[in-house]
Amino acid sequence: MIEFRNVDYIYEPETPYEMHAVKNVSFTIEAGEFVALLGHTGSGKSTLIEHFNGLLKPSSGSVLFHGTDIFSKEVSMKEIRSKIGIVFQYPEHQLFESTVLRDVCFGPKNMGLSEEEQKERAKAALTSVGLDESYYEMSPFELSGGEKRRAAIAGVLAMEPEALILDEPSAGLDPRGRDEILGLIRKLWQERGLTVVLVSHSMDEAARYAQRVIVMHEGVKKFDGPTREVFTHAKELEEIGLGVPSTVRIFSMLRARGEAFPADIDELSVEGAAQALLTHVLHKEGGHV
Repeated sequence: MIEFRNVDYIYEPETPYEMHAVKNVSFTIEAGEFVALLGHTGSGKSTLIEHFNGLLKPSSGSVLFHGTDIFSKEVSMKEIRSKIGIVFQYPEHQLFESTVLRDVCFGPKNMGLSEEEQKERAKAALTSVGLDESYYEMSPFELSGGEKRRAAIAGVLAMEPEALILDEPSAGLDPRGRDEILGLIRKLWQERGLTVVLVSHSMDEAARYAQRVIVMHEGVKKFDGPTREVFTHAKELEEIGLGVPSTVRIFSMLRARGEAFPADIDELSVEGAAQALLTHVLHKEGGHV
């Protein structure tokens, strides 16, 4: 669905403030994938996502959507931005209308849809994020932090995108709020068949939700592959300050102590790790704990 070909991006080129933020990055994201884009602040990941729907144009290289360069003359940038929705960090800061329903209608309105179609899409989007009709006439500023974030995501969903790009969607939320938002994103991916790119610096979030991981470091794509495979590079990830998920780290420590576990255990999820540990203990104790 989305392809980056040798994308470079330089801020303020040929000035004393020149900064090479993205360096010769290439990858392809297939329709229906759930990809985590990982890296520390300054790694280039936030700059990279602004290329997905043309908010930034590459200094060199190209970005393709369904095989067509998004900056070619035959492509409507308005359509690209409706098909590839970006939810920026702290999206609730972008809520501005007098009611939740009017706010979620904003995207469909800009698409030129009728008022009836705007409301139909907005209501469907709000339902999909767990906000029922009791929220329609509320001010967005009356909502809790998690509810504001849900409303902001609904505003993007109302445009019926094919891909959803989320920049640190759990930032600033408490553990329960983080689980709810990330669970919602996974539910939308599963039920709507969306292509999802989750931008994060959390190894645990990537391990729990993503099928595939792309790691950025100093503007360069460092790793790209299935989640389990990328997290086998523990030493290299630690060297760039990322590390591995806590569950993977625990099993690595246990193996170093001589404990043996099957190669096919699910050590990426807390549930899978807990089950593997329980099975291991039961086996060592002869079936008794």
